[in-house]
Amino acid sequence: MKLLSFVLFLCFCLSVSGQTSPISWDFSQEKIKENVYAVTLSADIESPWYMYSQHTDPAGPVPTKITFDEQEGVELVRNLEEKGNLIKEVSELFEVEVLKFKNELNFVQKLRLDDSVKSISGTVLFMTCDGNRCLPPTEVKFDIPIEQ
Repeated sequence: MKLLSFVLFLCFCLSVSGQTSPISWDFSQEKIKENVYAVTLSADIESPWYMYSQHTDPAGPVPTKITFDEQEGVELVRNLEEKGNLIKEVSELFEVEVLKFKNELNFVQKLRLDDSVKSISGTVLFMTCDGNRCLPPTEVKFDIPIEQ
């Protein structure tokens, strides 16, 4: 049954591969205190689409993965936070419990930065489904200027 689900999933991905992404991104930063910043990666999710948590079961859809490029003078403070309307449910498509968000999702990462840092860059890898079909995983690059 899982093999059949996977084959159907691949067919759905191929059938919608030319579609524009239902996720739009906005990237921002805010100085919290001396040399500490909050970088926010905001996803606007069109209805009826969902985007998956970074903590969802990897036996299901591709979990969101955010990677910050390594650079001198940048230290991650705490873990990356997810803020949004979290939905936990067993997916009929994947037959596992999934963690997903609808409408909007914000990822917030606190960083300690040296005065020499002028921008923060990285990538977001994410997958989106609408309950009947899924789009292939998509990678978006970001480069956020830091105003000190």
